[in-house]
Amino acid sequence: MSDRDTDNKDSAFQADTEDTASNTHWALIGRLITFQFKLAMDGLRDLLLSPVSIGFVLYGILVQREQPDKYFRRLMRFGRDSDHFINLFGEKQETLGPKPDIDEIDKEMVLSSANVADSRTVTSDDYVKKLESLILSEYKKGGFITELKHGTDGILEKLQSKAERRRRKNPETDQSTDSDLK
Repeated sequence: MSDRDTDNKDSAFQADTEDTASNTHWALIGRLITFQFKLAMDGLRDLLLSPVSIGFVLYGILVQREQPDKYFRRLMRFGRDSDHFINLFGEKQETLGPKPDIDEIDKEMVLSSANVADSRTVTSDDYVKKLESLILSEYKKGGFITELKHGTDGILEKLQSKAERRRRKNPETDQSTDSDLK
């Protein structure tokens, strides 16, 4: 999924306000939260797979002499499937790999709420989209989510104003461009 695709999918964080800069910030914050959540899932999976893989290889060598790699191969398949589910960098591989086992009721609920075709597998992006729609729904109702967004917008505005004043005082410190980051 490209940045352009991701920007289009962050509508839940682009609530009904006229301030486009605020919407852009919330879309970026939403993408950051999603990425951090996926990083945590990926890290936890890696942390668990390391000792399990060692155990499977030892078990295969010591007990499963005819097929010592049997459980290790299954672990590799699980790793590929979980990689597809986590979809860390948003690159959907809709046609690649086996479909992961997922409760059909859960799959239908997520797919229908995320407005995705039933022909593909569910990824963590589908759960994130469902969560975004719930947050947007709560935002539209008012209350805590609305107050939190407006308060955060105020804080961001103050921080941006302060940074802009610093840039105006010292224009030579803000000479970085996208080419400097490459």
